Amino acid sequence: MEKMENGETTWRVVNKMIAANANTVFNAIDYEPSAKLLAYAASNTVLILDPTCTTATLRSSTRTSIQTPKVLFALNTHTTRVNGVQWLSPSVIVSIGGDEKVIVVWRADGDSRAPTSWKAHQVIPGEESGHKATLTHLRAFYVSEEEQYFTTMDVGGDLRLWSLNDSKFVIKASLMFGRNLQETT
Repeated sequence: MEKMENGETTWRVVNKMIAANANTVFNAIDYEPSAKLLAYAASNTVLILDPTCTTATLRSSTRTSIQTPKVLFALNTHTTRVNGVQWLSPSVIVSIGGDEKVIVVWRADGDSRAPTSWKAHQVIPGEESGHKATLTHLRAFYVSEEEQYFTTMDVGGDLRLWSLNDSKFVIKASLMFGRNLQETT
């Protein structure tokens, strides 16, 4: 709270902390070792967390540094719960929205720790993904700058292999396992 010259009181809000619990699904969290960042799903958002953020504190006239995990920023595009998050490289994240069946490829142009560098590079709606049921599985594979893949699977047992083609991901292969993975078609 601050007093202005004219005697009015104004409030100044400063963001000190962002915190949210991870979604309780298998693929809702992934660590990128070279960037030293963690991406995790929290409701319909992807949060980027620095697990080694150092904060300085003063205690009894001694300055100490402690490592405290800190959420740096949020990536928002999904409208339903995010069921999977995977780093593809230090500057690319793939996320899947469950019921909406949307796949989002996030790309950072510049510093991966800066929220303004991240954009939804490719949004693949449910109709284009070929999935007809809730997305539940995501795995990403980085081979080289030219060779990048990820897989998505829905509760109906439909699996899609996506590959990078001219800076966009396209379906390379589809497999239908059916609801019971032991009953392949």
